[in-house]
Amino acid sequence: MDVFSIISNEEPDNQTTVAPALKYEIDIRYNNGDLIHALFQNKTEALKFLKTFV
Repeated sequence: MDVFSIISNEEPDNQTTVAPALKYEIDIRYNNGDLIHALFQNKTEALKFLKTFV
């Protein structure tokens, strides 16, 4: 399962109750130690951000 399907479906297998996401927090870590940290209030913007990396 990739990150796009996880965010799009929002159906975690290990959670007993499903509540709406309050925010989407994304960390992209590179081998050289660089880090990109992003925080989004809605799913559409989070997915749009992630698609810039593929």
